[in-house]
Amino acid sequence: MENHARAAINDRESESTPTQRAKVFSVCEYCDKQFTTRGLSLHQKKCAEKQAHDKAEAKKTRSFKFCIVNEAIFEEILSFLSNQTLTKMQMITGDHYQECEPELSRYCCKCENDNPIIRRSLCLKCFSNSGYYFNGRTSKQWAKKIYG
Repeated sequence: MENHARAAINDRESESTPTQRAKVFSVCEYCDKQFTTRGLSLHQKKCAEKQAHDKAEAKKTRSFKFCIVNEAIFEEILSFLSNQTLTKMQMITGDHYQECEPELSRYCCKCENDNPIIRRSLCLKCFSNSGYYFNGRTSKQWAKKIYG
């Protein structure tokens, strides 16, 4: 009986002494300082070199992915993608630029804001104000005309 009690005490003592493991260190790729794995993520939030790198990345030219809905102008867009001017990029990005070029004027709305055409030769703004746009509501006169 005593052997078992002594063995149980020895087991408890061996369990209570923690085994020390070697800490894993990682190196910050921006400032080359060593940190523990947990400390590295905390460091990179405040690392001055990383913040400077992020600012430089933000200043670089961004690339945009876009979807061409109107297939009639697909070939024209591909033809001038190699020569991207601001007014040509308006048709792709939807941003507003001054003075639409004559070649692109057939794709611009007549509201003189140089907005690209989406449907019925109208831009989104003009189309939503037109009678073609369904907004979920109808007038009394229109309902009488259609339904009697």
